Amino acid sequence: MKITLLQAFYKTGAIDYNTDKLLTLTRQAARKGADLCIAPELAICGPMPRDRLLGSDFLHASRAALARLAAELRDSIPLLLGSPMLNPVPVGRPAHNCAVLLNKGEVRIISRKVLLSNSDVFDEYRYFEPGMSAGAFDLNGWRLAVVMAEDTSNDPSLFNRAPSSDGDPVAECLSGGADALICLGAVPFAAHRIVRQENILAAIAARYRIPTVFVNHCGAVDGNVFPGMSSVFAHTGNMTALGAFFEEESLFIDISAPDISASNSTAPTGSAPAAASVSAASSSLKIRESDRLALTWQALVVGTRHFVRDNGFEQALIGISGGLDSALTAAVAKAALGAQNVRGVFMPSPYTSAQSREDAVELCANLGIELMCVPIDALLAAFEAALPAELAPPGVPRENIQARIRADILMALANKHRALLLNTSNKSELAVGYGTLYGDMAGAVAVLGDLYKTGVFELAAWYNRKQGKGLIPPRIIAREPSAELKENQRDTDSLPPYAVLDQILEAYIENNIPEKNIVVPTADTGLIAAVIGMLKAAEFKRAQAAPVIRLSVRGFGPGWRMPISHC
Repeated sequence: MKITLLQAFYKTGAIDYNTDKLLTLTRQAARKGADLCIAPELAICGPMPRDRLLGSDFLHASRAALARLAAELRDSIPLLLGSPMLNPVPVGRPAHNCAVLLNKGEVRIISRKVLLSNSDVFDEYRYFEPGMSAGAFDLNGWRLAVVMAEDTSNDPSLFNRAPSSDGDPVAECLSGGADALICLGAVPFAAHRIVRQENILAAIAARYRIPTVFVNHCGAVDGNVFPGMSSVFAHTGNMTALGAFFEEESLFIDISAPDISASNSTAPTGSAPAAASVSAASSSLKIRESDRLALTWQALVVGTRHFVRDNGFEQALIGISGGLDSALTAAVAKAALGAQNVRGVFMPSPYTSAQSREDAVELCANLGIELMCVPIDALLAAFEAALPAELAPPGVPRENIQARIRADILMALANKHRALLLNTSNKSELAVGYGTLYGDMAGAVAVLGDLYKTGVFELAAWYNRKQGKGLIPPRIIAREPSAELKENQRDTDSLPPYAVLDQILEAYIENNIPEKNIVVPTADTGLIAAVIGMLKAAEFKRAQAAPVIRLSVRGFGPGWRMPISHC
């Protein structure tokens, strides 16, 4: 049984575009001798369509596209893909999340997703009615069972928790016998999430002694990045094929072969090889530290490129401060869009050091991006002259005025050049509210908004090593962080050292550890309580912050659902 996994970027909401792409890829696979093509979950409409699913016109358009695709492929090979389908009964949510087989001109639902997800960025119970069970179909003498990615997550033998009451779709669809298991996914990037998914599939393959294939999306939507990494496992649980990272690829496999190895895979012409190597041993996919940084870089680049271009822009604008966050953001933007499409703006104030100016100029010269200089001294003086007397002395109001003047300049330039403003805030700053609302928090997307400050240091150092030279000037990485909004200001005037702060935040945000149970060797209970207090107090700022490029399973935005007003 020769199968081609159609790992590609399927645009959310672009049903006709996706239909044409699926038609082209399936015909290409047929010419290469494939017996079956498989595309990811919700391939026909693109991943995460959200409230588009509440409109019946969107569901009807998806169904019409399936009919057109089935008719066009009537004399070609079958195509298994994901699509929303109208709920046939007038009870419950409007749709099912389905695996659909197009074969000989017919459209046939094989599986309705059983285990829906409301975790992280997903809100499937808002849109989908759960299916009763996964399904299977017969093709060329093979019995092929089909599940969705979340349907693999309820086997009590694989998890250190009791299963939910919804049953185990994998066990149920394999109970009647099957020769292979197919899993359609729409799994966004997070380093430990992709390891977990691969380990689950490997364990299922080994437990049931059945070849298992998984197909995923690549590309990004709304800052959610899909890594590709479609994979194949032999009945032993060994990974035998792995799709490209963050790139489109048609992965051609033969599950009849003992090693089920991939061959004749096709990737876009001129696409770069994977920047990270992933080794599979037994039932685990292992990511080394250098791989983690490479994957993080790729996720930021892909997420930024899609956010800018899919919103109708070609150029990006960045406020360059001479600090590390804006430097790394500029490096990501150059990789995502090309140096010719990135413009930096340096806006010195009376408190801006000569080193910041020198480093900003060197950074942009190294990256080959244009740098404009717009001093704000006169604007600040005029602003202060117009303010009531009580705002005249130095203090937080004066600091915030500087940030908001800069935001006005950046937005004016963005309007002038029809460029998208990229926000440079990191996750540590967003967590504790160390940023000015309508000032340095301005921007359409926070490129580093899911990367803690310690991670920014790590990634910048990795980037320089990867480039073989200090494109980000080394002293930007080495200098002590400062907002430079007053004389001799340092971030540590307001915050604990980032090495300490980030440990507290990661324990509370990522690991969901209660405040009283957080242990950080260099932080006492008073400091931990103060940090958690800052996190809670900044909720109203995050509610108005730019969306982030997602790198974790607990990024700010839809994956972080805290009340704005809470104790």
